[in-house]
Amino acid sequence: MSCYLKLRHFEGPLDLLVQLVVKAETDIQEISLSQITAQYLAYLAGLPELDIDQASEFVQLAATLLEIKARRVLPHPVRLREEEAELDLEEEEDTSSSGEGRVTHLAEYRKFKALAAVLRNREEAWGKVYTRPAPESLSKGHLRSLPSGAISVSALVEALQQVLLGLEENEPVLEVSREEITLVKQMEHIIQRLESDLNPVSFEALFSGIRTRERLIITFLALLELIRLQRIQVTQQETLGPIFIELRLN
Repeated sequence: MSCYLKLRHFEGPLDLLVQLVVKAETDIQEISLSQITAQYLAYLAGLPELDIDQASEFVQLAATLLEIKARRVLPHPVRLREEEAELDLEEEEDTSSSGEGRVTHLAEYRKFKALAAVLRNREEAWGKVYTRPAPESLSKGHLRSLPSGAISVSALVEALQQVLLGLEENEPVLEVSREEITLVKQMEHIIQRLESDLNPVSFEALFSGIRTRERLIITFLALLELIRLQRIQVTQQETLGPIFIELRLN
């Protein structure tokens, strides 16, 4: 069973929400990505074990919504003009179709363009991240120093919730930053952090220094994606104990 969302302006599965946003039938500005993530994490906590395929699908759909919302919030006049020109060209080529057909065609165009951008960024990211081997300090013996058992979903979710609570209590009033925060960049950041540390990095340490909810959520999504790709492993030595993250050897 997939995650069923209950938001202020939408109720239903996430993939349906993405379709409605792409077709401009739902305003992305009225959709809270943090609420979507919170509800999805609650859904994960109720699962007996982590479903990697579902987590991956969520990452892709959430990244699509994030990209669309970013285009609405941040000014990119040149890029927008280029895309509008492409859409105008598509509409001119479809003049022989009915009005409904043109709407469907353009909606599908926007949908696959957004999804293609996400996948393209991921491909480019791995091309950059894995151009060199892991440091010698990260030996096979070192990477196996912790238990190999999978961490429970509820423990991972609870750890994120604790970080969120700490962020809400200490979050300062900041000006809106135009720095681009993407899933790809955070995946690179996690890998670089793990490569530079001699020891496994704790969950709290990985998220320390993050001061915005947006960056925190994207970092967590990046963590899930790296788990899916089997580039990292997340372990817990004992119940309620600290959670550690480390590179995983193929």
